Amino acid sequence: GAWSCPASDCSLIEENHSENAGGKYLEWAKKLRSQQVESLASVDDEMMEAFVEFDGDVPRAMIEAALHRAVAAGKLMPLVAGSAKSGLGIDALQEVIHSFIPGNKSGTRILEEFGTQPKGGVKFSARVPFLGWAFAERTVNGDHMLEVRILDGTLKPNTQMKVLFGAPSAASEVAPTRLLGYGLQGRLDVLLSAGPGDVVLVPMPAEVRIQDRRGLILADRKLSFSSSSSEIA
Repeated sequence: GAWSCPASDCSLIEENHSENAGGKYLEWAKKLRSQQVESLASVDDEMMEAFVEFDGDVPRAMIEAALHRAVAAGKLMPLVAGSAKSGLGIDALQEVIHSFIPGNKSGTRILEEFGTQPKGGVKFSARVPFLGWAFAERTVNGDHMLEVRILDGTLKPNTQMKVLFGAPSAASEVAPTRLLGYGLQGRLDVLLSAGPGDVVLVPMPAEVRIQDRRGLILADRKLSFSSSSSEIA
């Protein structure tokens, strides 16, 4: 797990007013935290020093910093348990993706599969034109939607964007009127905006389909790409 108290477990503690039940979950969370710190100490020198200095009771901020270093170095991979059927754990998964999986590096690798890059590269910044990777499809209340990880920029409803790599020419430019995001226990919430690292659901015309494992690239209509691409003109 990636936290001293995973989102789903903490919510159970808060919602359950039984002192005994809360104590049971709290002891379990402490055990997971101890295992997490020991695992980090085995691959990160700074965490090893902190483990000795604080006698195992390492502050949360230092744990999260060590997690960032270990994941970025490829020494550890965050693991989140949950249920696709009930939605339990989706909020924790969203937090892991946003916080611990580097967007600029993963975004660059994704675009390399398509043989192109945005001019200026992937910066993982909210202040640049929107760029996103659609990796899955989903139907919500009868609407066809794409699951999109935002790689760059800020996405808001009515953002005019183009669909690259495999979309039909009739749907090369779209302007989705709403965004949905995953809340607690997988509940879908309406969003006013989303930024780098977020995973959102974006409504699309039915003909915009993911045609292979690479998915689709969505980009602000003004964003320019270097080298040749399969953008639909």
